[in-house]
Amino acid sequence: MRENNRWIAEDVPPRSFVALCYATLDLAERRLALANGGQLTPLRRRPDGYVEYLNVPGPTLPLGIMPDTPYAARELALEPGDLLVFYTDGIVEAQNSDRQLFGFKRLEALVRAHGDLPPSELIELVLHALGEFMGTMPQHDDMTIVVARYRGDSNATLEL
Repeated sequence: MRENNRWIAEDVPPRSFVALCYATLDLAERRLALANGGQLTPLRRRPDGYVEYLNVPGPTLPLGIMPDTPYAARELALEPGDLLVFYTDGIVEAQNSDRQLFGFKRLEALVRAHGDLPPSELIELVLHALGEFMGTMPQHDDMTIVVARYRGDSNATLEL
């Protein structure tokens, strides 16, 4: 991230930046390494329904703002059944006709209540809930959501 940040800071037009959440998974070791540069904090849902934000240490400025930003990674152990949810601000900033935001609490509640679904079905459920919430309001920003479950079986697989 540090190297890419320097390159972006030197190469993109002024007042431009890139938001990025960078995650690497070592399935055999059951480890997730996570660095964040301007994206919203990912969620982890445990098999018991507990939902937590995966905050990272240090600055989390978008890439390209300051060329020498000292990004740092957080490493954590994955347990069988852990669900990881990565999403852009268009999800939580979606508005209804009363200008209310969909918000973090609604997203958390969906992940908590339905996180046992296969990742593709959870994504569809979140997108459907967003559509219902927004009604006829236009989408104002990109809406990206990636969901993965660490299965932790004998093959140490990841379900997307």
